[in-house]
Amino acid sequence: MDQSANWKYANEMGHWLNSMQFNDEGKLSTPWNYWFTGTFKYEATLKSARRSTQNFIKGVNPDLAFWGTESGKETGRNHVHGLLHFNTLMPPPAKTLWYWWFSRYGRAHVDKFEQEKGAIHYVSKYVAKQLTDYDLQGKGLRCPEL
Repeated sequence: MDQSANWKYANEMGHWLNSMQFNDEGKLSTPWNYWFTGTFKYEATLKSARRSTQNFIKGVNPDLAFWGTESGKETGRNHVHGLLHFNTLMPPPAKTLWYWWFSRYGRAHVDKFEQEKGAIHYVSKYVAKQLTDYDLQGKGLRCPEL
C-alpha cells in the first residue's frame, strides 16, 4: 500500500471503529471504556505480540476489544495499542488492567476513553502501517485480513 492509501485506510478504520459506538437513534450503544498501550520486556515478534495480547484480552475479559501492533520508530520493538469495552456499569479499574499487563509482559498505559481525544484514530493508524497486526475480539467478531 502506498502512503496515501495507508492514511485513507487508517481514516476509514477510525470511522468504522467510531461508528460502533452509536445506535440508529444516535445514542451511545457500545462506548469504549479504555484505551491502552502495552510494551514488552522481551523482544516480541508479531506472533508473540499477538499471542500475548490475545491472552491479555482473555484475562481481562472485555465484551469487545480492538488492538493493533506497531514497531517503534527508535527501537524497532513491537508494542500494542488498543480499545476496550466492558458492557457493565462498573468496568474494572484501569489500575487492574494495567497491572494485568505489567505483571506479565512489560510497561503499560491504560486510560479512560474520551472520544474527543481521538483514541480511535490513534489506534487505527497502526492498522495502516507496514508489518502491523490487528484484531477485533469479542462475541465472535474478527477484522478482515489486510
